[in-house]
Amino acid sequence: MRTQKQSQFCYRVYRATRKIPRGRVATYARVAWLAGFPRAARAAGNALSKNYARLLYATSYDNDHNDDWQKFSHSHCQKSSYSPVPCHRVVCSDGSVGGFARGARAKVTMLEKEGVEVKRGKVDLARFEWRRKSC
Repeated sequence: MRTQKQSQFCYRVYRATRKIPRGRVATYARVAWLAGFPRAARAAGNALSKNYARLLYATSYDNDHNDDWQKFSHSHCQKSSYSPVPCHRVVCSDGSVGGFARGARAKVTMLEKEGVEVKRGKVDLARFEWRRKSC
């Protein structure tokens, strides 16, 4: 069972991640910073790995419905009181795609469907990084 402090941390990480627009990525370090925990990049990654809503994104992409994935995930999340968290848009600080519950290949596919180019397992952060100053 999560403590109140852990739940607050996860909530803030998920809130920051939800703001990453389609076609952009953010690093784990940036997400942690936006959540108010600038030295917690690894913890942000752990929180995202336990994110229930990520499976909805992966499932809808498997069905290759392009933009219908938003409708799919929103309807399923409302029933379970979860709001979708696009954790596939979070990458490592060197641009490598990092981990993902459904595997790196699924993460790459999801990013490419949103217009993010991935070459040799890396995203060009100069082109695709979302740089928001605060949540």
